[in-house]
Amino acid sequence: MSNIFFCKTLFLIQFLLFSCSNEPSKESEIANNKEKGISLINSIIQITGQDFNKGSSSSGFVKGEAVMKIIPSESDVQVIVNYRYLMSSGIQEATERGHLENFVITDDGVNNTKVIRADWINQDAGNGTFVLKSYNEDEPKTIIAQINAKGDGNWYHSTWVELTDEEYDKFLKTVSVNEESLIDNNNSKSDLSDVKNTVSSITIGTQNWMTQDLSVTQFNNGDIIQEARYAKEWEKLCKDKTPCYFKLKGGKLLYNGYAVMDSRGIAPNGYKIPSVNDFELLFKFLGGGNASDGKATKSLIDYNFTMDGMDMEEIVVKGTNLSKFKATLGGFLYPQGNGEANSTCNFWWTNTSAQAVNSNEKEFYVMDIGYCSNDIGGGKFSYGLDYGFSVRCIKK
Repeated sequence: MSNIFFCKTLFLIQFLLFSCSNEPSKESEIANNKEKGISLINSIIQITGQDFNKGSSSSGFVKGEAVMKIIPSESDVQVIVNYRYLMSSGIQEATERGHLENFVITDDGVNNTKVIRADWINQDAGNGTFVLKSYNEDEPKTIIAQINAKGDGNWYHSTWVELTDEEYDKFLKTVSVNEESLIDNNNSKSDLSDVKNTVSSITIGTQNWMTQDLSVTQFNNGDIIQEARYAKEWEKLCKDKTPCYFKLKGGKLLYNGYAVMDSRGIAPNGYKIPSVNDFELLFKFLGGGNASDGKATKSLIDYNFTMDGMDMEEIVVKGTNLSKFKATLGGFLYPQGNGEANSTCNFWWTNTSAQAVNSNEKEFYVMDIGYCSNDIGGGKFSYGLDYGFSVRCIKK
C-alpha cells in the first residue's frame, strides 16, 4: 500500500512540475513585449532620428518648450527630456532622464499604424506613460513622442518630428499594422483568378451570398487598386476620381464607389455587386424587422449593440448569425477620409444607381443594418462615389 501511495505521489509531483514548466509565465510575456518594443523603436529611430526637436511642455498652468532624445539599445530604451519654462523669475531649464518598461504595441485604428506605449521610469522626478506614434489623420507625416503624467498628475512633454514623403513611406512600411495583403501583389493575372475563385458562400432562401466582405486589392484584370493609408490620401484620391480602398483595424476593406463601379470589376468570378432588390429579398426572407424586433439584422450579425427604440427606450440587439451570413462590425468613410473605423452597423454598396442632387455627380444606393440607421431591419440611402463602404457579393 505504501509503495502505491509513493508512486501516486511521485506521479502527481511530476505532473505538476510538467504543467508549470509548460505554462507561459508572465515574465516571459513581458520580456517578449519588451524585445518587440525595443526592436520597433530601433527601426523607427533609424528613420526619424533620435532627436524629437520640436515640442511643448506643461505642468499645471505653466507651459514651456521641450525636446526629447530617444536612445535605444539592444536591451533598453533611454529617454531624455530637456525642457524650459518662462517663470516670473526668468527662464528655468531642467533635464529628466528615464527608461521604458512594460511595452504594449497597439494600433491607432485611423492610419492603420502601430502605436508603442510603455511606462517611463523617471530617475529624476515623477514617472509617466510614453507614446510613440504617427500624429493623426490630418498630419500623418508628423511623428510624436509624448510622455504624460502617470496617475493623477497634470504634466506632459509632447515632442515631434516631421518626415519627408520618402521618410514617411519608410515609416509606414515599418509600422504598418497590415504587414501582408490578403492577395499577394506578385501573383500573375492567371494566379489572381484562382485566388478570387476561392470563395466561401452560403445559400439563404433562393440566393447564394459570400460569407465575408470583399477583401481584394486588385481588379479582375490584375491592375492594382490604390490603397489610401490615411485621411488626406483618401480625400485626394477621391477628388481625382481614383479607385481606392482603406483598410480598417481588423483587416476589413472599405472601397470608394470608383473602385466598386469600375469596369475592370472587383467581384469574384461568378459573383456580382448586389442590387437593392437583392438585399431587400434577403431582409424579407429573414423576417425583416424594425427598431422593435430586427429579426433580419439579428440573423445576419455576429455582434451585439445597443440602440434607442421608438419611444427612446434602450434596446439591446443580440446577434445570432443564424443565417451564417457573418456580418462583422463594419465602418464607413466620408469623402474627407474621416468616419467610423468600427461602428455598430454595416454598410454595403449596391449596383443600383440613384438620382443625385448634383446632376454632374453619380450616386448609388447603399444598404445598411444596425444602429447607424436606427432601422435594424435594413435601411437604404444614396451616396456619392467618394464615400467608403464595404462590399458583399452575391452569386449571379
